[in-house]
Amino acid sequence: MKASENTQFPSISTIDMETSLNRLDGNLELYRSLLFKFKMKHENTILELKLSIENTDLETGRRLAHTLKTTSGNIGAVKLQLEAAQMEQAFKNNHISEISSLFPSLEKNILKTAAEIQEILPDVPGEKDEKKETGTTEQFHSFLKELSPLVKKRTPKQCRDIIITMNTYQWPEIIQKNLVELDSLVQHYKFREAGDLIIRIQREREEIFHA
Repeated sequence: MKASENTQFPSISTIDMETSLNRLDGNLELYRSLLFKFKMKHENTILELKLSIENTDLETGRRLAHTLKTTSGNIGAVKLQLEAAQMEQAFKNNHISEISSLFPSLEKNILKTAAEIQEILPDVPGEKDEKKETGTTEQFHSFLKELSPLVKKRTPKQCRDIIITMNTYQWPEIIQKNLVELDSLVQHYKFREAGDLIIRIQREREEIFHA
């Protein structure tokens, strides 16, 4: 794609910006916001898809692939949109082997698209992509201590508020993955499984932080 003079962006290989802007009636600020949101959410998208594949959670995987298909289309990431559509169909058809074979290329294209967005759009005014503060084992223990009784009371909004706050910190990769799983369980009202996960995380906490 050739860069259009009114996009205020250089051309990049993964995104057809001109077509997307035309669909948005040239609303540059809205388009910048869509790009920024994709960049901010891409890591969680990958983690959540991996988790759904590992757990053979086909409905969640289908929903995630559908959302990725939509967001990719909104920003003009045509190849990624097509791959997400293939993944959505594979989840819908319960084709486990196809899902596993499609995922590596999908992950690669998500990362490539996010990296190219990062090059041209490091931040959006008012939405700085600030470096997260690294969380400590004591802070993590405190969050879990607050979260555990809320999970037992089955209060999804209060649980999610704490999980969202936890996600403002930088944690070890395994903890970040656990938080994605925990958030998914709470959103699907699987509180017993969420409670079991919290117990397991608490048991493994010291080992994870001192690895």
